[in-house]
Amino acid sequence: MVTSKKETVPLKLKALERLTIMLERMKPTSMVMRVGTGTKSGVQLQLELLKIIREEFEHNVSMQIYVNQTTWALIKRAKEETITLIKLAGGQAGQDSGSMQLSRIIFELEAKTQNAYLEEALKQIRAEAERVI
Repeated sequence: MVTSKKETVPLKLKALERLTIMLERMKPTSMVMRVGTGTKSGVQLQLELLKIIREEFEHNVSMQIYVNQTTWALIKRAKEETITLIKLAGGQAGQDSGSMQLSRIIFELEAKTQNAYLEEALKQIRAEAERVI
């Protein structure tokens, strides 16, 4: 079965859109603001953030068939680097920390890294979208 560009371009653009949303939702400060801190411990917040990343990725993993290998590799790297940032923050905060302390450390680390890997993946997605259009 041969599909035309007329049929595949909308699918590819939708996949790029979904991957963009996924990466934006995986930004650490965005996740913290969505889930809130409340009365959670730092460990509870860390586990919740890691679960969000895992679920976002698993929900969108099928989109990889619509993007080139470079784009997908950058998306996976962005996910892994975000997980590393969350774990690093958890390690710095310690087992007995509260969610407010953990979130402050996450914000500080994110400010230092400026989400470089997430931003690089988003830039690659935009470039790929421009080639499709």
